[in-house]
Amino acid sequence: MAEIYPVPERVLKEKGALLFPEIEEGFSRYEHVILERTEPEYRHMLEVMLQINGRADAYCDFYYGSLSKEEQRGFRHSLSEDQLTMLMNIRITREEVYYPLTRSMIRFLSDITAREVLFSTFYFTRFPCTVWGNYELRYPVFFKDKRTKFQYCGLI
Repeated sequence: MAEIYPVPERVLKEKGALLFPEIEEGFSRYEHVILERTEPEYRHMLEVMLQINGRADAYCDFYYGSLSKEEQRGFRHSLSEDQLTMLMNIRITREEVYYPLTRSMIRFLSDITAREVLFSTFYFTRFPCTVWGNYELRYPVFFKDKRTKFQYCGLI
């Protein structure tokens, strides 16, 4: 498996990603829905969103690098062998938290998000929307506008 390198935040901004630091800002600024999904349903939804946006327009965040050493150790202990292998292929930095989204990243991050081990957010830029991770298997999805929300309607 090839190493996965971080992407600067400016790249996501240039592509029009919906970035906001607090979920309440998303609720007040953007069209949104809250989806209830099991982890396999959530993973499938993200895979469909990746497919319609394309790899060049799909990103995720992963905050492992900003955890303390003790938190990182606890996180690693919660992972399966396959997940540990995935973690070893991610270039971790403290400063950069955004990564290109791939199917293997979806498998890894959807599980840890559903289990509430570490939360990730997913950003799609061809059809701009942001999927926030897991509030008791409820996933807020924010859309650029009503038209974009309508485009996703039947797909998610």
